[in-house]
Amino acid sequence: LPRHVQIIREIDKRYLEAYLELGNVYLITEEYSKAKENYIKALDLDPAYPEVNFALGEIDMRAGNYGDAISSYEKAIKLDSVNLKYYYQLGMAYNGIKDSVNTIKYR
Repeated sequence: LPRHVQIIREIDKRYLEAYLELGNVYLITEEYSKAKENYIKALDLDPAYPEVNFALGEIDMRAGNYGDAISSYEKAIKLDSVNLKYYYQLGMAYNGIKDSVNTIKYR
């Protein structure tokens, strides 16, 4: 756990970016339950933060939970309709459920 992130979180328990960063660290180290826990804390602080919804989709993609990933990516897109990586990953999630029409539409 990066010390600077830990310090920030201790200083301000409501600092959304710290929870997002912690979640990212745990995602990279494949500690998915800890990543999800931090992303949910971030989402509790700001439900309209698209990157958190996207990150939750990433966890579901890695777990093969494509339906949940689709839901998270769609939420991210509703909040930020210009971020192309959200659309790409949505297409990948549709590919996971063998929905070729939507795979092509979003990739």
